[in-house]
Amino acid sequence: MGPCPSTLHDFKLMFKKTIFFVIAILWQQLPAFSCSCIWTGSFVEASANQPLIIRGRIQQYGAQIFPTQKIYTEMDIEVIDVIRGNYSQPTLKLLGDPGHLCRPYISQTAFPLQGEFLFAVQIPERNKVPLSACGEFYLQVKDQSVHGKKLKDGKLETYTQPYQSLIKSLSGG
Repeated sequence: MGPCPSTLHDFKLMFKKTIFFVIAILWQQLPAFSCSCIWTGSFVEASANQPLIIRGRIQQYGAQIFPTQKIYTEMDIEVIDVIRGNYSQPTLKLLGDPGHLCRPYISQTAFPLQGEFLFAVQIPERNKVPLSACGEFYLQVKDQSVHGKKLKDGKLETYTQPYQSLIKSLSGG
């Protein structure tokens, strides 16, 4: 005669719980899949390999990613000036991180509406280009100065530099 129904039921239940427990323990041992990249340097260093540097003003945001956080998929900027390269369109769409790519998040805090920035980017395809997060590829422009972050002793520190001084550095002067 086989096992009684209640014993077989208990065995199956205990087996399922054990499998679930083992999977949960193993899952915690997996490495986190977050963005990791090699820091390519300050704006002057990071932008050296970018064919396009523009000064732009944030006009609007794209779709909101999370309902509880004001993080967006993209932002439209008005092109104020082309510092390096060729770009003739009046606007440009910059793509941020939708939650699984190695790009900066686009938020109202990081990129306030009507805020001015310098962006070092690749040549846009169909008027869209992704932002990079593996170096300083954008700087806020405010009061004739640029505001950014640089890596010093393994930590990011904020700094301010006169706008014209930075532009001179970009031209090799």
